[in-house]
Amino acid sequence: MRFRPRRLYALRQGVARLAATGVAIALITLAGPAGAVFHKWQINEIYSNSDGTVQFIELFTNDDLQNELSFESIFSDLSTFQFGADLPDTATAFHFVLIGTQSYTQAPGAVAPDYMVTDNFFSVDGDIINFANVDEVEFGPGDLPVDGDLSIDRNLVPSPNSPINFAFEEGHVMVPEPNRILLQGTGLFSVALLKLGRRRRSRMRAKTGLAQRLS
Repeated sequence: MRFRPRRLYALRQGVARLAATGVAIALITLAGPAGAVFHKWQINEIYSNSDGTVQFIELFTNDDLQNELSFESIFSDLSTFQFGADLPDTATAFHFVLIGTQSYTQAPGAVAPDYMVTDNFFSVDGDIINFANVDEVEFGPGDLPVDGDLSIDRNLVPSPNSPINFAFEEGHVMVPEPNRILLQGTGLFSVALLKLGRRRRSRMRAKTGLAQRLS
């Protein structure tokens, strides 16, 4: 009989542990994106040619452990794409993810996309690009250059396109468009070159941050 209080105490302790575990699981479940491993990606660059066949979207993150994209999607007003596969490495800090259309892969100067979507994935006349319901960029009519050279960043600032994939391969898509000649005849072309320098410096900072983290 003298062992029963100990057994009762042990039973109560066990029940308490199970209850605590249940509460912890419930809190993790309710936490949503805070416990996810994809939610730190942001849309970094958007590009399209004039007919919408050659398009790419570039994502960027400063954080590691953002590799689980399998069940997440990126979508526009026209299309939805589920990634279907995770990234190859959990070391995602200072990395890019490149999403390109089928025709983009055939364009001169293109680097291999990490994920491929159908042509005309978004409208060139204005659209909302949404990544996994955690980040989006909206642009209106005339905001997206379609001269074959310029792209826009998440703040809708145009500059010469520079797609980068997860392996840090960088390209520059060259799609001849009639209005490219008109652009070169204006001061906008010089401004675009200045913005390219700014974007490249930004990308160099990302690569420097990655190198410092690995050293």
